[in-house]
Amino acid sequence: MAKSRVRARTEKDSAIHELANRLASAEIAVLTEYRGLSVAELQDLRGRLRPVGVEYVVAKNTLARFAAERTGRTGIVGDLIGPTAIAFGKDPVATAKALQDYARINKTFLLKSALLGDERIDSKAVEQLASLPPADVLRGRVFGMIVSPLQRTVSVLSAPLAGLARVVDARRIQLEELGGAAAAGDAKMANVDELVKDLGEMRVLDLAALVKRLEEEWGVSAAAVAGPAVAVAAGGGAEAAAPVEAQTEFDVVLKDFGAKKIEVIKVVRELTSLGLKEAKDLVEAAPRSVLEGVAKDAADAAAGKLRDAGATVDVK
Repeated sequence: MAKSRVRARTEKDSAIHELANRLASAEIAVLTEYRGLSVAELQDLRGRLRPVGVEYVVAKNTLARFAAERTGRTGIVGDLIGPTAIAFGKDPVATAKALQDYARINKTFLLKSALLGDERIDSKAVEQLASLPPADVLRGRVFGMIVSPLQRTVSVLSAPLAGLARVVDARRIQLEELGGAAAAGDAKMANVDELVKDLGEMRVLDLAALVKRLEEEWGVSAAAVAGPAVAVAAGGGAEAAAPVEAQTEFDVVLKDFGAKKIEVIKVVRELTSLGLKEAKDLVEAAPRSVLEGVAKDAADAAAGKLRDAGATVDVK
């Protein structure tokens, strides 16, 4: 009897340890209601999640609570009610998208809440997360808005950028007076390094909100850079994503880069303002969208440049 109790306690501790490890290493942990799913349907769901690196674990609520408390990620403790399974993922957008896709085809499967980092988000936020492009694409769009806006927004951005240049120059003069030109240069580089670090650590929902804030603060339309999905996450409502009667925005999708990958990468950098690594990753991950939500003439022009470089392209 005593041995069976010891064995049960050991198994319980082992289960808590495994859940805690998964919870600590996951970028996102999504709680789901799986009541009503058959064994075959659960296997099907796991099969759909596996390609995007998501582990789907049916967990006892008491053990999951202990694991959450052990890791300090307690935001979901209050949601551990009823039959619960947890999807642990490294890529928040891919994880949310895969779960949302399954929820569309199986109405008995429900999203409850999630931990994004250490922050609890509700099911609506998980659905918004599923509508976003990956974080690297959002970072590229933020970069494009700040550094290399499209021609149609140059005149709008010129005043804010000029104002920013004056502020930076005034700060340089102030620092030179206090500690010399070297100190000013070091301080500016430190600020730049800090900005780059902050952008690299931002989560996808925060990046989407930043794009929206730049639109509002500078009066810039980011439709050609940010795409319609960002408006959903930043605006916080399905009404913002309501389709229009006539299609006015188009996506340029790279299907295959062909025999001249380097030439295609150059064109992608020209069209998107992505860095060399980001553009190379995008091209090698084809099929991928190069531009989203652009006007028909801009989409056709971009597709023409990519085709001239040897790529296979669709305009949707």
